[in-house]
Amino acid sequence: MGAEKKIKKSSVFILMLFTLGSRILGLIREILRADYLGATLLNDAFNVAFTIPNLLRRLFAESSMSVAFIPTFKGYLKNDNKKETDDFLNSIFTALTFLVSFTVLIGILVTPLLLKVLNKNNTNIPEVELLTRIMFPYLAFISIAALFQALLNSLNKFGPGSFVPILFNIIIILSTIFLSKFTRNPARAIAIGVTIGGFAQMSFQLPYILKSGFGFRIVSLKKAFSNSGTKKVGKLIAPTLLSMGAYQLSIAIAPVIAVNTGVGISSALTFSLRLQELVLGIFAVSIGTILISTLSKDAKDKNWARFRNSLELSINAISLITIPVTLYAFIHSKEIVTLIYMNGEFGIDAVNMTAGVFRVHILGLFSIALTRILAPAFFSLENSKTPSILGVISVVIGIISMFVLAPVFKANGIASSTVITSMLLMILYYIYLTKQQHINFGEIIPGTIFTFIRVSIHNIIPAIVVLKFKDFFFGKLDTGNKILDIGLPLIITTLIYFSIYIISMLIFREKSIINLKSVAKKR
Repeated sequence: MGAEKKIKKSSVFILMLFTLGSRILGLIREILRADYLGATLLNDAFNVAFTIPNLLRRLFAESSMSVAFIPTFKGYLKNDNKKETDDFLNSIFTALTFLVSFTVLIGILVTPLLLKVLNKNNTNIPEVELLTRIMFPYLAFISIAALFQALLNSLNKFGPGSFVPILFNIIIILSTIFLSKFTRNPARAIAIGVTIGGFAQMSFQLPYILKSGFGFRIVSLKKAFSNSGTKKVGKLIAPTLLSMGAYQLSIAIAPVIAVNTGVGISSALTFSLRLQELVLGIFAVSIGTILISTLSKDAKDKNWARFRNSLELSINAISLITIPVTLYAFIHSKEIVTLIYMNGEFGIDAVNMTAGVFRVHILGLFSIALTRILAPAFFSLENSKTPSILGVISVVIGIISMFVLAPVFKANGIASSTVITSMLLMILYYIYLTKQQHINFGEIIPGTIFTFIRVSIHNIIPAIVVLKFKDFFFGKLDTGNKILDIGLPLIITTLIYFSIYIISMLIFREKSIINLKSVAKKR
């Protein structure tokens, strides 16, 4: 047991460390894109081109494979039948490879038709068409990479899967810098980098799978689709496409509506989301990745007390992290956007638009993070029907609100609709988890709500302090160097804000921190 606890501790640390590295490199990637493309029609063209393969990637890979494959594979591991396990792995690999390859082929062929429907106001259709076709193979590579990652995560090997996004971002950064010299425009260089990066993510993980004693080989399609494990994954995936894909679908549709709303809006939304996902990815994705594996095991063992405790601790951790980050980022939105993006083609107008969108996006940080924590609870119980219904509801309302708000509030209207979607999904998840009587989710709701309220109160004083002295700190330097003029004051206000926040919680002995600390010692 001691060894298992040590593995879990190191897994959390490695996952968060690699995720932090990935998000920082992802931010650098977006800074480069802002520098090379700016908030221009060419950048909008890239966003629209990436919309289709990226949406399919989120549904095939992120949203489906992990939540459907891990609980099923855990069952095979528990039965400890090597032949049945190998048959399942070969079948799921064959089925997935066939489906994504077929989708890529069809996607490349029908790209012109799709773009005429999605991008009717963009005059740069030929460029969007070329970029889309360059990036479509990325879907196949990243979907198989997601299968590899899910298998390794099931074996409590989180390192390789959490490292590959770093590799992906490095490849795109290098492609942007070096391939731009040989392509007609930088957008094509970035698109090539996306596809190469997807292939690298898939290839990097394979040796670790082989080292773990597992492997994949192609079998007949009849055998692949008739395998009981493949059927089980299929049954879980079908509704999962709606539930876990709810938020992602509204995000994917946003650039298409944005392009038809005004020039630069799509780019502002993309750059804003990258900032939001920097924090979201480090904590919510890291916690959710490990949580799905932990909850699946607890559900198989019917250890509902531990299942409930893991959920409560994860929800409280999200409150402790996202509430202070939300308030601080909201107060300093323009300064953060200026420091990170303002350069080259990204001027003051783009800064103002992106900062306005970021203020809206950041308000949804808590609800988005929480949906990524609550979703694994459903899937670890192998209940994908309920969240699929909730997904449909949230998607429909989110898309309707997007069409209603975009013409009036432009970029902020589109950003607001994604926040509405995530908040609605969070509330629905809470309501329906209470109906799962055997886990007694209702028992932890009062505690998590009170934690949210207490943490919010702890953030009142630091928010007031940085607001009061903000002009003083940011008005002192005028050297013309944004690292000094903006970066240095941001570091100072960050230290002030979070120091006051932490001291406040320590003085009043915040219960959620004490609980997390005691659990960390036990585990």
